[in-house]
Amino acid sequence: MVKSNATNILEMDVVDAPVRENPSRRLPQYLAAIAGIGEVELEEMNPHLRGGRVENHLGKTTPGSPDRDSNLDLPVLSGRAQHDKQPTLTAFCAGTTLGWTSPAIPILLNDPAGNGGLTPEEASWTGALLALGAVLGAPPTGYLMGRYGRKKAVLALGVPFAVSFIMILVTGGSPLWLYVARLLAGMGLGGVVVAAPIYVTEIAEDSIRGELGGILQIMFNLGILFVYSVGASESYNVLNLSCLAIPLIFLAAFLWMPETPHFYLATHQKSRAASSLQWLRGARRDVTYELNALQLAVEESARNRGSFNDLVSSQASRKALLISMGLVAFQQLSGICVVLFFTQSIFHDAGSSLSPTLCTILVGLVMVLAACVGSQLVDRAGRKILLLVSGVFMFLSLFTLGLYFFFLERNYDLKRIGWLPLVSVVVYIITYVLGFGPLPWTVMAEILPANVKSVGGSIVSAFCWALSFIVCKLFVSLVGLMGSSLVFWLFGFFCVVATLFVFCCVPETKGRSLQQIQDELVGIRKKTNPLQNDKVI
Repeated sequence: MVKSNATNILEMDVVDAPVRENPSRRLPQYLAAIAGIGEVELEEMNPHLRGGRVENHLGKTTPGSPDRDSNLDLPVLSGRAQHDKQPTLTAFCAGTTLGWTSPAIPILLNDPAGNGGLTPEEASWTGALLALGAVLGAPPTGYLMGRYGRKKAVLALGVPFAVSFIMILVTGGSPLWLYVARLLAGMGLGGVVVAAPIYVTEIAEDSIRGELGGILQIMFNLGILFVYSVGASESYNVLNLSCLAIPLIFLAAFLWMPETPHFYLATHQKSRAASSLQWLRGARRDVTYELNALQLAVEESARNRGSFNDLVSSQASRKALLISMGLVAFQQLSGICVVLFFTQSIFHDAGSSLSPTLCTILVGLVMVLAACVGSQLVDRAGRKILLLVSGVFMFLSLFTLGLYFFFLERNYDLKRIGWLPLVSVVVYIITYVLGFGPLPWTVMAEILPANVKSVGGSIVSAFCWALSFIVCKLFVSLVGLMGSSLVFWLFGFFCVVATLFVFCCVPETKGRSLQQIQDELVGIRKKTNPLQNDKVI
């Protein structure tokens, strides 16, 4: 209960029953932590950051400092830490890197005197090497997460993004240095898809975990839209300078974010785990039950240390790994990398009635809008139903696109339906973003046990990007061998198989704790205790 005569929220004391808030009311604070929306005042949310002596939720009294918190080791300026607009922009960086080829390669091909003059074969390698770099980037990220923490691993990902764009700017489009730069950027990209979902999963409450995962997809798609829009200027230097600014801003902004309570508990730092969890949930929130439950889950997972042998020896871990690998395999075999890397080429070859540049920007805009809708649906509709809907409509859109190319290749007059390729790609993108775009990584972060999450996530990410490299590199050859229509129908066939895989093998993780998910993977079903749900007082 709160003192009735309190007039300032900073002077409130918790004296009786714990105050439990609706988790959805904490969403703006999470968004500030994940996407830099609004301003976060640490002192208001965390009593551990005030001066004097404070009592943490493990029953220990720890001295505070007006200059630095003893638990979180976060600086406090004049009793109040300044956390104004400090975003996790790794997903945005990844989006700009992934979408960069669509506007950049046409510039390099059409302006050989100024920027190196790539051949079609060199342009193909430029697109594919990003995925190969992602294969190399996943294992180091997994090691960093397990050894130094989730926060430091995420922070380190800004470096390869920044260095890659610096190299592109300095070397002026030289093919050799362009390959090296794209490999470096790919390493950052591969790390993002491992570290960012895990960071989000470990700071989020069960009821809004999926919605927060959707924020990462929104940031990713905003990065793609950003680079598509800047690329419309057809200025190579403006494009690269704009992309370079994003990781530099991220490196400065993310420095003050907290480490996850999960990592602190896994490394036996209980006081810091309590402080981190209190920071995330707010000063008026009693985190005792959640902290104890989280500690039990961590101890249960840590009984077997997270080596590769542990990953493959446990029934739950093996099943989680196979499900995760299956989801990312179908994600890539649906042809998404081809659509993103060669968007302008697809519209150009289709003879669309709109300009390829405009169509590309429209696709980027649709991705952002669909991600915003998806972030609201994921915790309402559930992961599994969205994956099923995504698989069905991706198949229908790819089948329609393949049908258009089938008649185009036979010289039919399709001017009256010149809008069909754009509609087909838009439907494909919408349903991909609602399902098979973000959810394989969300599900992976939820179903992999904590003690093997780093090594398992690295394997899944490397597998995903290896497939992406193969699909991107083979796309041009397959089109020449089979024709565009059969290639898109092949992608559609994999979408059908993906839908069946989700229906038969993927568990629903909506609203379930990480421990409940692990129990279900090994066939243990527990009824939810209604007394454990948060209530609003």
